[in-house]
Amino acid sequence: MIRNEKFSEEIRTVDTITLRILTSSWHVPYLYLLARTGYEFHTVGGWNIKQRPQPSNISVISYAEALSNLRQRNYDLVIGHHPLHDLRVFGFRALIRGIPYVQVLHGRMERTGYKRSLIKKLVKRAYKNIVLRSLSLSKRVTFVFISPSVESSWGLRGAVITPGIPIEEMGEWNGVLKTLLVVGNNLHREHFDYTTLLKLADQVPVKIVGENPQIPGAAPASSWDELKSYYSQCRAYVNLTREPEDGYNLATLEAMASGMPVLTLAHPTSPVQDGYNGLVAQNFTELVAKAHLLLENWDLARRLGEKAKETIAKRFGMEVFVNRWRVLIESCVEGQKPLGIRNV
Repeated sequence: MIRNEKFSEEIRTVDTITLRILTSSWHVPYLYLLARTGYEFHTVGGWNIKQRPQPSNISVISYAEALSNLRQRNYDLVIGHHPLHDLRVFGFRALIRGIPYVQVLHGRMERTGYKRSLIKKLVKRAYKNIVLRSLSLSKRVTFVFISPSVESSWGLRGAVITPGIPIEEMGEWNGVLKTLLVVGNNLHREHFDYTTLLKLADQVPVKIVGENPQIPGAAPASSWDELKSYYSQCRAYVNLTREPEDGYNLATLEAMASGMPVLTLAHPTSPVQDGYNGLVAQNFTELVAKAHLLLENWDLARRLGEKAKETIAKRFGMEVFVNRWRVLIESCVEGQKPLGIRNV
């Protein structure tokens, strides 16, 4: 493997495109970001072109082809995004053949799921305590957490790599539409304040983008370009994720990168600071009042949105994300266990 390494005070840049990686398309927007590492990716599970354009270095293959390639050791690394499915279908097969495995954990352990029964919750906890904890001792298994909060909930050792947002790819905010924006699928999940969203939508205009069949008028964007146009045109973004989940999601960060101010309920891990890059409400009454303030004051929204974009550049830069992933991937391929990688 040939590498060209460059060093700076904060970022180690590793340039290589010689690796072939198997992954799954559970999280298309995240894979779209991961493709910027430049490696060759094979993904199973299809590709939702409405969510993101398919990068040229990502090929969609069948499960049969993926398993055949694993048997022939045609991959340098396997990256899983679903800790149950991906590990069971690909992870153990990879480890048997000496191929390193990386498990990305996108949510906190306590995020139990709105449909999960008590028995399934107990099974999940046992799975973490027995299976994942045992695998964490293997030199060929590395866990990657998307935030310090996610890391702390699992009680496993690993690397922390927060999302990177391609600011240059986002449109310029103009806020011409006097409406709030919410982006997400199945917003009736327990880690999103669905009740507050419905109450807010009765008070002020709210555009809801995503697969939410239980919400009249809600629909997913037809393309990445259309979603970016919503970030550009809507006055402000509303984030109502709640504990135990993080105080932001990928859509919140994308909105901020577009120059949108964010209106949110108070949350300990939110990147939004009241009056600096958005507005934070302590209760529903204050949420409605601050929503009206943003809808009626374009200049205030613009000033907050400019600081929101600066926040993304400082805390969620794409260059850092890509380089941390490159270092981690190549360390795993070389047989090292990169536990010290943290871009926070």
